[in-house]
Amino acid sequence: MKLLTSLWTPLIVFTASLGAMAQQDGVTWELLDIINTLRAADVEPLLCFNAKLTAASQQLANEMALTGVLSTTTLDGSSPTERAVAQGLNTTGVSELVGAGYENASHAVAEWLRTPAYRAYFLSNDMFVGIGYAYNAAQTYKSFWVVDFANATNETCS
Repeated sequence: MKLLTSLWTPLIVFTASLGAMAQQDGVTWELLDIINTLRAADVEPLLCFNAKLTAASQQLANEMALTGVLSTTTLDGSSPTERAVAQGLNTTGVSELVGAGYENASHAVAEWLRTPAYRAYFLSNDMFVGIGYAYNAAQTYKSFWVVDFANATNETCS
């Protein structure tokens, strides 16, 4: 019976991880759709995901969910731009929004839009976006959100 248990444990963990990834993908696409709806209403070009920027965003979302600390700087001191460059993005600057405890993507955007400077991020001339989302039921705020905006040379949408 011990052998059977050891065979099933990785499958259970893998299945749980797939469920979390599917939720994460749904949330990030929903958030991008809301942001692009705002941009279209303001006659701004639509943003597209960039894999490198998304990896940088997700890194911070995961860290915030693990630690419960809401910050645009990681524990090792990396800024949004430094994280994106470390992922291979050829950029000179990244604007970043972070949040925690929002019920869904609409709630996150509604809260961010209450701050005029954050609205400017949504409507900036940036071309690429990276969205990170992580959930940890053990933390007070549970859901952690990161949105990175940037322009970059020699990059494509992903």
